[in-house]
Amino acid sequence: MSRSRKKIAVTRSWNMKTQKAIVDENGEWMLGLSAPKACGPYYVTINQDTLHCLILK
Repeated sequence: MSRSRKKIAVTRSWNMKTQKAIVDENGEWMLGLSAPKACGPYYVTINQDTLHCLILK
């Protein structure tokens, strides 16, 4: 049986670029993010299929 995989979108506040990943059958996903210059405050927004949003500050 084929299950639809969830999509994750991660947006960085320091350059407003978004990267996307697909969640595997174990609920795991991975992305590499570039680090901003020291300053801030910065945050990372993680969205799942536009239904859930998590903001890390």
